[in-house]
Amino acid sequence: HTDRPIFNIQRHRMQVVEMTKRVRELVAVLREQTGVYRELLTVAVRERDAVRRGGEESIRGLSTERERLQRRLQPLEERRLRIVQALAPECACRPEEVTVSRIAAGTSAELRAQLLSCRDELVEITERLRVENRRTALLLEHAGELLQASYRVLRGMAARCGPVYRRGGQVQGVRL
Repeated sequence: HTDRPIFNIQRHRMQVVEMTKRVRELVAVLREQTGVYRELLTVAVRERDAVRRGGEESIRGLSTERERLQRRLQPLEERRLRIVQALAPECACRPEEVTVSRIAAGTSAELRAQLLSCRDELVEITERLRVENRRTALLLEHAGELLQASYRVLRGMAARCGPVYRRGGQVQGVRL
């Protein structure tokens, strides 16, 4: 009868040790993800500059680099999801309800600070990446609008010019 409380205390200690191990692993994964997102941000800035300069080859190379970095994120995200799933029972919730705040509430002050710092860095870097991607999208939209306007001008000029001569003296109507 007296062995039961000791067993429960030992079991609780083992759970705490296991949770601490998982949270440390989560911190490592989040830091790695943050590093990859920083690299993605660098590529996104270079991509926007290449679009602005019209460097087609540069854009292709940067797209390849972006895809490589996105492939690096995939296994990290899968690891993060496995860790969150393992932590869900400790947070007394379903895996989709696990938040950094819930995890942090059950950890030491040191781990809590690391976890919250990782979250804040990830939020900041992903927001900067979102803004950079939106800038590039707007730049590309504007370039598309300019191309369409140029096409309309050329089509109008061709309609006013009438037929155009081809090699050999044949006349051809212009259709754009």
